[in-house]
Amino acid sequence: MSFIRSLRGGVKGLRIAWSPDLGYARVDAEVKRICERAAREFSRLGAELEEAHPGFEDPAAHSGTVFGTDHLEAFSVFGPLSQIMGKLDELTATMVAVSAELKATDYARVVFAKQELSAKCGRFFQDYDLLLTPTLPLQPPKIGFADPVAYLRWISFTFPFNLTGQPAASVPAGWTKDGLPVGLQIVGRAYDEGTVLRAAAAFEQARPWAHLKPPLE
Repeated sequence: MSFIRSLRGGVKGLRIAWSPDLGYARVDAEVKRICERAAREFSRLGAELEEAHPGFEDPAAHSGTVFGTDHLEAFSVFGPLSQIMGKLDELTATMVAVSAELKATDYARVVFAKQELSAKCGRFFQDYDLLLTPTLPLQPPKIGFADPVAYLRWISFTFPFNLTGQPAASVPAGWTKDGLPVGLQIVGRAYDEGTVLRAAAAFEQARPWAHLKPPLE
């Protein structure tokens, strides 16, 4: 498939769902307002737009297991976990602690949760070509922000589709009153990257943003 060719065609006639919170996410009011206004652009471009949610529960409870498993695999370059504990100058204590507590049953729960999530997304995308959500539920953090617990709130919209492996793109939806960028996430059916890219291209053509980037200093 040519991804360049897939950028053409627009979104006219597509059935698109807009979900401001996926039914569970806590979303900053300004972020929600900016993204909702951006979502309405697809209606003006000829798509059939309506608010709808896929109907799954927040999978964030499994995020620690997924990230911990990834970290454990990354740790393997250092040797057994018992040896890693002496190398905290190279690894964060939080990453080691999460990975050290992992159990096979935890990973099995993630596998089953992923299967259920994929099934619900499959049913949802029988009715819709695309799903729109905010990319992040919060406004951009200050430079230097590093809180692994609070970080879980930031992945409310992206983590579910990282689990299912569905294609998604983030396009600039607008700016906050403080001039900070806000993204709109476009999610497509499994393996349908072309429609996601086509929608992203149509949106950026209708609402160009490159000229609004702040100058580099």
